[in-house]
Amino acid sequence: MTNASAALRGFGPVFALLFGLQFVSMGAMEMSGPFWPIHIKALSPSDSVFGLAGIGVYICPMLGVSLTSAFWGRMGDRHGNRLMMVRALAGLAITQLLIAFAQDVWTILALRFLQGAFAGYIAPAQAYGVQVTGGRDRAGLFAWLQVATNVGSLGGAFLGGLILDELPFAAINLTAGVICALCAAIAWASLPVPPNG
Repeated sequence: MTNASAALRGFGPVFALLFGLQFVSMGAMEMSGPFWPIHIKALSPSDSVFGLAGIGVYICPMLGVSLTSAFWGRMGDRHGNRLMMVRALAGLAITQLLIAFAQDVWTILALRFLQGAFAGYIAPAQAYGVQVTGGRDRAGLFAWLQVATNVGSLGGAFLGGLILDELPFAAINLTAGVICALCAAIAWASLPVPPNG
């Protein structure tokens, strides 16, 4: 673990914060992932609706991302990657909080689409990481950000299961929404604006 800590510190304190934000926010985003079929089944009026919505709840965010990623990339080039990270985290927070109060599958599917449409945190985080580290050791930088994503996602699913064991499904979305909102506020307040945007 000492080598891992030293490697993170080698990139500097801003990267350590970036790593932490990615770990926590990706965990929050994946808290509900494995458990959607349980929730969708409970809200579905029929098996055919469950079949469609059970697939749609996973496809809708991907569709949203695929339709908006080029737009957000251009916005990142124009306004900076830091702002795009904050925008993505705020979008995740808002949609997670709204999903917590959704009472039918069609509203959930629409919000999941919007969640994907406003998402897109990983690419600007990588680009921001390159900016703040001066572009040194990109392979190591991307590897560490991928570690944050993967371990955070695994931990988030585990935490989501613990929450679902004791509380209703909406508690997962409420928790994730609050976490993403805190991450957005920390990113806005703590991540410096790189000299070149």
